[in-house]
Amino acid sequence: MVSALYAVLGALLLIKFSWDVVRLRTQYRVGYGDGGFSELQVAIRVHGNAVE
Repeated sequence: MVSALYAVLGALLLIKFSWDVVRLRTQYRVGYGDGGFSELQVAIRVHGNAVE
């Protein structure tokens, strides 16, 4: 039961981090890479580190 709870919480965090990247890509109109925007760079790395 506890493992399932942690799995769900981890999945929710990954969804939140993904949404942050999508939101910033839309805001800065960047389709690939980070476009040189530091806020987008951080969001991409946070998501990447969470996936690892």
